[in-house]
Amino acid sequence: MKKAQQKAKEILEQEGVNEQSKMRQVHALYNKALASAKQEKKYIVSRRFNAAENKGRKVGRNTRLVDRRLKKDKRAQKLQAKSKKIKKGKMRYAKRRRGH
Repeated sequence: MKKAQQKAKEILEQEGVNEQSKMRQVHALYNKALASAKQEKKYIVSRRFNAAENKGRKVGRNTRLVDRRLKKDKRAQKLQAKSKKIKKGKMRYAKRRRGH
C-alpha cells in the first residue's frame, strides 16, 4: 500500500495532465493495490474434542469453521469433476474408433 501511495503522489505531481485523468489513474492504482492485498479464506477444521469450544466461537471475515466431512466432500467433488472430464475425453475417442 505504501508503494501505491508513493506512485499516487508522483502521478499527482505530474504537469501537463488534467486533474480528471490524474484522479482516474490514482483510483485504478489503488484498486489494483487492494485487489492484490486480498487475504485468502482460512478454514478451521473442528474436531470432536473441541467441538464445544468452536460452537460459540466468533470467527473473522476471512475465517470459516468447517466440519471434517465438508472438507472431504469438497475434495471428492473436485476429484469427481476431474474424472468426468477424463471420462468424457475417453468416450469421444471410443466413439471414433467404433466407426472404423
